[in-house]
Amino acid sequence: MCAVRNQEKTHRQGQLAEALTTHGRALARLERHSASLSTFRRAINLYEHADSMMRAAEVALAMVQKIGDHLVASEHGQILSSRALGQDKLELEHHVIKLA
Repeated sequence: MCAVRNQEKTHRQGQLAEALTTHGRALARLERHSASLSTFRRAINLYEHADSMMRAAEVALAMVQKIGDHLVASEHGQILSSRALGQDKLELEHHVIKLA
């Protein structure tokens, strides 16, 4: 988290996105899946805004590899997971899965 805070102060978006990606992986290892998802999403958004779609896709892939078992998606209004989640979270996760 220290690296993320340091990069936020410098406004170096690429380095901040990389720090967020590393932090997302660490959160996943700690089984803090919701925080990990949010952190990965933030990194993806930074890369997308920087028109670095390849890096955004790499982060999305890393996210799916690390916390994919904890993501859900909907198809034709049906939840494709046994976990009950709010609609906003479902939409966010579905978007991430599409990026991967």
